[in-house]
Amino acid sequence: YNEINDGFKTIDKTNQQTIRNFIQTFTKKGNRAEIE
Repeated sequence: YNEINDGFKTIDKTNQQTIRNFIQTFTKKGNRAEIE
């Protein structure tokens, strides 16, 4: 059970980081679009 939970925690961290990166990239693109 612990190994499975650790696996999910690792996946959650990876997903959160990916989502943050995606939001940052999306926000930057949105800002550029507004400026242009």
